[in-house]
Amino acid sequence: MTDVKTTKTTETEHVTTTHTHGEPKESLISNTLGIVGFIIVVAIVLWGLLHIASLGQPWLSSLFDTVSSKVNAPAKVESRPLGTLVMKPLATTTPVAPARSPVVGPTDLSVQILSVEPDGAGGGVATFDIGNEGQSSTGAYSFTAQLPTADGYLYNSPVQSSLAPGDHIVNTLRFSSAISGVFSVVVDTSKNESNTSNNYASRQVSMPYVNYNYNYNPQPYPQYQYGQYQYGF
Repeated sequence: MTDVKTTKTTETEHVTTTHTHGEPKESLISNTLGIVGFIIVVAIVLWGLLHIASLGQPWLSSLFDTVSSKVNAPAKVESRPLGTLVMKPLATTTPVAPARSPVVGPTDLSVQILSVEPDGAGGGVATFDIGNEGQSSTGAYSFTAQLPTADGYLYNSPVQSSLAPGDHIVNTLRFSSAISGVFSVVVDTSKNESNTSNNYASRQVSMPYVNYNYNYNPQPYPQYQYGQYQYGF
């Protein structure tokens, strides 16, 4: 704002111009109103954007929705992991006990009479068991049997196969002309055995009586005379 003052003198007229500046009140108010208005506009814009976003959310979700497909899962699902971590312990050694060699000892043949019975035809049937009770094989062996017969027959067996420790074999002898008496068996004692007291067995047997002695009374033969020779019939 500018003020003009005029001063008159007698001699010369002088004009003096004085500039007076007032306070800027109107400009401060206008600036404040402008800032407030700007803030209001920004708030309205933000509110509008939020409102538009809330209204457009279904459309945006349908726009970016992923395509899904139906997959039939099997009734049994077997899980096969791509990798399995296996913890292997450090190798350890266990001391192995040395193998024990089998104990080898002497053999031990034994015999046991099982039965001696008549066969119903005048003979007998004897059954006996021979076993190896020792700790080593017997090797080939033989036995003898005294049969209760009218003539006291002594049976000598052929060579028998070797018996391993714990093996047994059942022998059967059939004989005729049986009588009551003693049946006995002796197993070969030529082996180096730990016990020989069981190599012999005997049994008293009773058989039906049968007369095996046939005595005939001599009968005279008729004589016929023919020339100088005589023939007896």
